[in-house]
Amino acid sequence: REAVYLGVGGDGALAADQGLRAAFEYHKAARRAAEDPEAFERAAAAAADAWGHDARALAVCDRLGISGILDKDVAACSGGERKRAGLAAALAREPDVLLVDEPTNHLDARGIRFLAEALSRPASNRRQPAVLCVSHDRAFLERVCGGLLFELDAGALHAYRWNGRYATFLDLKDARMAADQGVADRARAQLRTEREWMRRQPKARESKSRAREERFYALEEAAAAGPSAGGGADVAGLGRPAARLGSLVLRLEGATVAGGA
Repeated sequence: REAVYLGVGGDGALAADQGLRAAFEYHKAARRAAEDPEAFERAAAAAADAWGHDARALAVCDRLGISGILDKDVAACSGGERKRAGLAAALAREPDVLLVDEPTNHLDARGIRFLAEALSRPASNRRQPAVLCVSHDRAFLERVCGGLLFELDAGALHAYRWNGRYATFLDLKDARMAADQGVADRARAQLRTEREWMRRQPKARESKSRAREERFYALEEAAAAGPSAGGGADVAGLGRPAARLGSLVLRLEGATVAGGA
């Protein structure tokens, strides 16, 4: 219970954090109500507005299969139990943005179905959360991530407008690799001409010759690259490269950042 109700970091300013903290103190005091009834009454009064948060956390724990171990010491939990508790802590707070890494690990079929629903459907009176998910579970990705699919290939990041269909991703990837191969083939053809020019040139070259020499070395790199060796990110299916501009990646205002267990 502590990992779910209190386990997410951050400044605790969110209403969900405050509600879950009050609910946690109530559950803790309830176990000692006979010994300290006054502390229990204070905790119950403080949790008067927390029952919605408590009910949501309990429902998430039930769907993730950890409702039976809420009173178990975190130190005695297995890695899978801690992973599920971390997911429950995040989902109980109904975040606007959620970053998850292999979230289906340690989940049974029921838990995977619930997680897919939770990440792809908006909660009551709330928007659907923005999800950045790292996973090798193709079926899960098709259900959850219908927008962009990112692939890290040979040190380069590529994005595909795949519309939640793995077959579309394969088609877009084939098209990208064919385009990359075409660039490499054209560079090799031009390189043969430039290599002959390099052999004929004297060592002392004019400025124009030096510029052509630099282009020759650039051609060598392009010809050797071939498919999947792009240096930056490209967005397949969008018809334009996505070049990184400047050092600023993301600016947030009034945001609360938290990490799960």
